[in-house]
Amino acid sequence: NGTTGIDQIAPGAIQTVDFAANVGPIFTKEYVSAELVIVGPGTNLYQLPHGLASKPKIMSFAYVCKIASEGYSINDEVLIYSSYDTNALNGLVGWSVTVSNTELYIRQASSGPQVMANKTTGAQLPYANLVANFRLVVRAYA
Repeated sequence: NGTTGIDQIAPGAIQTVDFAANVGPIFTKEYVSAELVIVGPGTNLYQLPHGLASKPKIMSFAYVCKIASEGYSINDEVLIYSSYDTNALNGLVGWSVTVSNTELYIRQASSGPQVMANKTTGAQLPYANLVANFRLVVRAYA
């Protein structure tokens, strides 16, 4: 009928595409940081050589529980995001991430790292508990 797009597929039909014939893996390289000590307030910088030979296409960040606390068990991972946030309780918190072909630069906000919630109650986790009981792990893929 001369149109293009989704309206050419019959309602309820599933369209499949064989990507294997023409496309290789999306990610071929992985970097996983050591467990990084989280520090309290201050503009701390983590400078991590990633060895990927190009800028990462995607990254993830997690707090890893090392001492059971706040409803979390040892080795629980809490995924976090890389952004700043301002809240009345803590001021400017979070992370700013810059990538290059060789390194990751992770700058902590002046009031401290990104906050997280108690797994059981949802209450904000005090910085002292975050610093004492969790570590930061960064993953990057290219």
